[in-house]
Amino acid sequence: MCFVHFAHLSARVPRVLVHGNYSAPVEEALERGGMKVLDAGCGAGNWSLDMAKDYPKCHFTGTDKANVFPKAELPPNCEFFQADTVRGLPFADNTFDYVYQRFMFLGFSTSDWAASISELIRVTKPGALHRLSVSSLFYHDFLIYSRSINRRLD
Repeated sequence: MCFVHFAHLSARVPRVLVHGNYSAPVEEALERGGMKVLDAGCGAGNWSLDMAKDYPKCHFTGTDKANVFPKAELPPNCEFFQADTVRGLPFADNTFDYVYQRFMFLGFSTSDWAASISELIRVTKPGALHRLSVSSLFYHDFLIYSRSINRRLD
């Protein structure tokens, strides 16, 4: 199975398992609109596209090292950038209201995890919410919710 087909399939499985595209307590804020959301390590971009359609008053930005983004016309509230979280994202400090990352359990070494989390914190507004999901073959989901993360990793 090619990578893009695997990426599309792997994006659909958790949607069924968690009954939606997210399990963090952000629904009210998404419905109000005006949120800037980062999907770090977005792969083929399915989550960003689905969320952009479900919440047209919010803006969704997907990033990934691989350029496997959709070639079709995108919703006006969705964009993609080829970027490596470990090497630094092309966004200013305190840009995003909600940062989402999943399925990166094999994507980083131990030192890369520290750099990645530090970079995600950098681009997240104070008081914003992070959802980092680390999954195994049994889809064991570890959610890291953070309110007001103002410290940096050492």
